[in-house]
Amino acid sequence: MVGISFGCMKPSKLLCLVAPILLGATTLFGTEVSPMRSWTDLQGRSIYARLLAPPNEGVIKIEREDGQVFNLNVARLSQADLDYLRSLAEPAPAESPSVLTL
Repeated sequence: MVGISFGCMKPSKLLCLVAPILLGATTLFGTEVSPMRSWTDLQGRSIYARLLAPPNEGVIKIEREDGQVFNLNVARLSQADLDYLRSLAEPAPAESPSVLTL
C-alpha cells in the first residue's frame, strides 16, 4: 500500500488528512485567500463576496457567502474597488534587515 506522509509519527488518519488542509486554509494557489467584502458598481449596487481570481481581460471572479460565483467587469467597479484591486497587485514592501550596532 502506498501512502502519503505528512510528517506524523503515530498518525490518526483523520488528523493527517485534515492538518494540511487546515494549515493551508489561508492560502489559495500561493496567495492569501481574499476576505469577504462589499463590492460596489458605478450605479451603487453592491454584493458581499470574496475575490477568487485577479483581473483577467478586464473581469474579476468573485464568490458570495452562499457559494454562487460571478464575473464582474472591472470597468464597472467603484473607485474604492479599483483601489482595492490595485493594492493587491502592488508588491508588499520589503522589510529592511535589522542592523546590529556594536
